Amino acid sequence: MKIWRFVPNARDYATLMHARTCRWWPDGIELGRLMDAEFPKTHGRGTWVHEGNRYRRIPAERPLGDFPALAMQVPILSPRAADLLHAAGLIRSPVPVSVSGETCYAVQPLMVSVMPSLPRAFVPERSRSIALTGDDLVPLYVERAFDESCIPGEFFTIPELEPYSELYVTERFVALARGAGLTGLEYLELVYDDGPVPLRYKPVSRSEIPEIDSRRKLETELLSGRCLLYVFDEPTCEEAMIRAVCDGYLTFDWRRPLATESRTGYSPDSGR
Repeated sequence: MKIWRFVPNARDYATLMHARTCRWWPDGIELGRLMDAEFPKTHGRGTWVHEGNRYRRIPAERPLGDFPALAMQVPILSPRAADLLHAAGLIRSPVPVSVSGETCYAVQPLMVSVMPSLPRAFVPERSRSIALTGDDLVPLYVERAFDESCIPGEFFTIPELEPYSELYVTERFVALARGAGLTGLEYLELVYDDGPVPLRYKPVSRSEIPEIDSRRKLETELLSGRCLLYVFDEPTCEEAMIRAVCDGYLTFDWRRPLATESRTGYSPDSGR
């Protein structure tokens, strides 16, 4: 079985604007008690960012792909993507949202913190991680092992990183979406191919790391959220993220992984 890390293409397509300081995910989507506590429905500054599940796309002149990026843990689908995946039984009851007047759909991510009865597909003891500041707290896995018999469905997470876990999808999802010509999946990362696939990017210097980029924004939202849960200060979080990028374990740019073959002989760069 192949499993991909779900990275929506926010380089070639517009993204959905939201603020990090307010409750930003759509009504009808649950991200668990920790997120509810951090972003209560009644925010001190007033209304929700997504009033009426309405969002704006940025930049406005760029088209929406079939998987426009809101965040790395909340999948958003175009109408044709939602219809295709719903008809195939891969998603249930997508939630309508409006993006600059266009209809899209949010999908509930499969999270153990929201649905405790879900099987735990991720196997941390067989995975490889990067610890933070010499401690055992893990903000980033660089090799991921899964129990294939426990895959709960599409858009599932790593429970240990919830509510700031990125999403993972199976080869059934990828084959269906790519076979239908859906756009926005150009930067999926193959992380499992009958065993963990080590993802490495070209190491970069600090001067090469983009200051402002949509990929950096998506990744930073996840990593900084995890670090804050561990009660690390912002400089410590930033240093851990920069170190991971400089060492090639993470990208803040729209780079492809280096050609690394899994134990099955499959190259992450093939078939793209």
